[in-house]
Amino acid sequence: MSMDSGPIVLTTDFSEGARRAYGPAAELAAAMGADIVLLHVHKSLTDPNDTSDYAEELKLDEGKLEEERSFLPESTTVRPQAIAATQVPQAVAQYADTLGARCIVVSTHGRAGLRHLILGSDAEGIVRLAHVPVVTVPPEAPE
Repeated sequence: MSMDSGPIVLTTDFSEGARRAYGPAAELAAAMGADIVLLHVHKSLTDPNDTSDYAEELKLDEGKLEEERSFLPESTTVRPQAIAATQVPQAVAQYADTLGARCIVVSTHGRAGLRHLILGSDAEGIVRLAHVPVVTVPPEAPE
């Protein structure tokens, strides 16, 4: 699948911050004539191939993804997908490759300093690892 015919991967952790990226992703999808794959990566502390530990959580995540569709325009084709992985950035980049995605859209939490050093940034990791363009949507500027 070529980059000009694949979907847009829109990541979510179900937070208000993640929803900031929904509008820009929908606009991009409309402009490109693309579908959106709404992707949630369930952070697994064990082997993600052994689904016995978190199969129930993945089912719950799938239900949440269905609810998240309501935050996107009805005119946008959205395909929800929940996967499990130990490393979120690698999982998102690999999933986008597998789909032949046009791009990835991700919101940033805007952490800085010690919090960024300790917690890291999934968005930053996705930008580093992805083989397709990544659109980052920053936190809203203070009023």
